[in-house]
Amino acid sequence: MSESAIYFVIAFTTLLLIAGAGYTFYEFRRAGAAEARVRGGGDARVNKTKARS
Repeated sequence: MSESAIYFVIAFTTLLLIAGAGYTFYEFRRAGAAEARVRGGGDARVNKTKARS
């Protein structure tokens, strides 16, 4: 493999990792908040709101 091809693979893999981590974090946060509202637990922020009301 030439040097530029190696750099391309490294850059592409890094971009995939960043995109995957960002998407996973966003989905997890969204799903976690929704499930906590349904189950009445799981997300500390939702629990605090529930305790006050």
